[in-house]
Amino acid sequence: MKKAMTILLALAMLLSVAAFGTGTACAAAATDTQSVLGVKENNVYVSELLGIQAAFDEDWYLLNDEETAQVMGVVADDLDDEALADQLRDAGTTCDLYAVALDESGDNVNIQLENLGLLYGTILTPKQYANIALPQVKPALEQAGFQHVQIEMVDYEFAGRDRVSLLVTGDMNGVPVYERMILIKSGQYMGAITAFSTDLERIDALLARFGES
Repeated sequence: MKKAMTILLALAMLLSVAAFGTGTACAAAATDTQSVLGVKENNVYVSELLGIQAAFDEDWYLLNDEETAQVMGVVADDLDDEALADQLRDAGTTCDLYAVALDESGDNVNIQLENLGLLYGTILTPKQYANIALPQVKPALEQAGFQHVQIEMVDYEFAGRDRVSLLVTGDMNGVPVYERMILIKSGQYMGAITAFSTDLERIDALLARFGES
């Protein structure tokens, strides 16, 4: 299960890589991302950029920036696919939130931000962003050891509005895994809010924590 979580977290981080072919093209544009990061305090996350907020109870832990950076490094180091690991290290995305359940479920929520730059930030919609990435997502998961992978792009009500979402289902070593990714465009930034669980109903419960800020 740890490997499944690693791969799916990497998938959330690498959506932009799948869309643009390389993270390095976005790296320069991401240099000012620090100024738009959300605020994490007392297990509450607020993002003025994305217009969302979420409160997590005492059974959840929100990693600080240093801990998040360590997790991102561990994810890259744990990947068996060296090409995928290298892409992850070079990806021009920033992890704005990584919240984990303290029980043994493995449930987690993460938010990735990408500065698309002036051109892509002007013309690219969430649906176009997802459509560019989709053809590469399934082969990457299958190569990483997932079976029976299915990916569906649907509208999903999140934080009071209909949003573009990707639902990824599959199994690893006979254990079902689910990941739903919500895409929000704000200015020239794209935010990917991703919930992971081994239970599809818990995915909806995780995302229901979010509301408009």
